[in-house]
Amino acid sequence: ETIRERAEIRQKIDANASEGKASAWVLMALPVVLGVIYSIIKPGYLAPMLTSTGGQILFACSGVLYVAGYLWMRAIVDIKV
Repeated sequence: ETIRERAEIRQKIDANASEGKASAWVLMALPVVLGVIYSIIKPGYLAPMLTSTGGQILFACSGVLYVAGYLWMRAIVDIKV
């Protein structure tokens, strides 16, 4: 009975971890997809972000925060049993 309970708990943990991984993928893809959509719908919309110095600094900062968010979500979802 104890072995069955442990297996059931492990399955629940795996299911929650899988749900967290799917959520992480969606959250990581959302800014990229929106950027592509904006560039298709209105081509000059993101030009100031890539051409001006302030825009490039903001773009670099957002890239660093993007990577930090990815590492944070990965650490949260990685559950050791």
